[in-house]
Amino acid sequence: MLRTTMKIVLLLVSSFWLTCDANDKLHNIVTHVNNANVTWQAGINSFHTNDHKKLVGTFYHPEWIGLEHETFDGVLVKGGDCDNDDEDDGGDANETPESFDARYHWFNCTSISHIWNQGNCAADWAISVTSAMNDRICIASQGNITALYSPQKLVSCCEDCGNGCSGGYTAAAWRYILKKGIVTGGDYGSNEGCQPWLVQPCNASTTAADPSSVLGPHGVCGGDPATTPKCDLSCYNARHEGKYLDDIIKAKKVFTFDGCSARKNLRKHGPYVVTMRVYEDFLAYKSGVYHHVTGDYLGLLSVRMIGWGLEGGQAFWLLANSWGTSWGDKGFFKIRRFVNECWIENFRYAGVPNL
Repeated sequence: MLRTTMKIVLLLVSSFWLTCDANDKLHNIVTHVNNANVTWQAGINSFHTNDHKKLVGTFYHPEWIGLEHETFDGVLVKGGDCDNDDEDDGGDANETPESFDARYHWFNCTSISHIWNQGNCAADWAISVTSAMNDRICIASQGNITALYSPQKLVSCCEDCGNGCSGGYTAAAWRYILKKGIVTGGDYGSNEGCQPWLVQPCNASTTAADPSSVLGPHGVCGGDPATTPKCDLSCYNARHEGKYLDDIIKAKKVFTFDGCSARKNLRKHGPYVVTMRVYEDFLAYKSGVYHHVTGDYLGLLSVRMIGWGLEGGQAFWLLANSWGTSWGDKGFFKIRRFVNECWIENFRYAGVPNL
C-alpha cells in the first residue's frame, strides 16, 4: 500500500513540473490569438494538454489505399476540390442551403449530437469512424436505430489499424467495419450497450486528494498514453440483454470522395470523417471560425463532419471532436471552408451501413 501511494505521489509531482512549461506556453498562445483580431476566440480548456500524443492519434496514410474512390450521382470528378462553392451541387447554387447542421436535420438521431471523451487514449481515428457510422446507421434506418455504437471494439480488436490507444489509421478503421463490424456501447461507466468505452475521461477536475480520479483502469491522467484494453469478443456489460453476434452491424461499402460532393454527400447520407493537421493553438479553441494562427505542429486528428455555414461573412465547416464537452464549443468547432485550412479538405471517408 505504501509503495503504491509513493508511486502516485511521484507521478503527480513529475506531471506537475512537466506541465508547467506547457501551460505557460498555452497561456501565451491564448493571449496572442485573442489580440490578433481573428475570427475565433481562444481560452484554457478543461482537459489535459501537457502531452499531445494522447490527443492526436491519426497516422498518415494515403486516403486511396484500400478504399474505393466514390463518385457522386455517377459523375466523375477530377482534380480534387471544386473551384467554387456551387460546383459540389452540379453548378446549381439553389440546391445547396447556405447553412446545414446535421444535429437539427436528423434531430431524432441523438448520436450526431454526442461528443465522446477519449481520455488518455489517442483513439480519434477510431472514435470519428465509429461515430460517423453510428450516425449513418440511424439515418439509414429512418430513426429506428438510435443506440450509441462504441469505438471500443475497433480500438481493442483491429490488428491492422495501428496501435490502439497509441494511434491508428482511419482508412483501416473503415475496412474493419466493412469486414468485422461494430457493436453498441455508451460512454465510460455508462453501463449502456454491449461494449461501453473502457478508458476513463481525464480533465482538470482530477485532484491529488482523490487518487481514483487520477489513476484510471486503462491509463494515467497526465502520464503515459492509456494502455489499450484487451480485445473482448463478447458483451462485457452485464446489464446488456442482447447477444454479441446479434449486436454487430457492418458496412456494405466504405469509400473516399472528392470535394465536389462534400456537402451533397453530407446532406443526403449523414456525417463523414475528415482528417486535419493540428497545431498548438487548436488546443485553446473556444468559439468562432478557427484557422491556424500560432504554435507548433502536433500531428493528425480525425474528426466528424456534421455541417457548414457562414459566420461574419466567413464560410465554415462544422465538426465534432472527441476531446469531451469541456473542450471548444461543447466539443464542437468551426473551421474555415474551401481554403483547405489545416488539410481539412484533403481526406474524406464514409461508409454505407448494411442494415
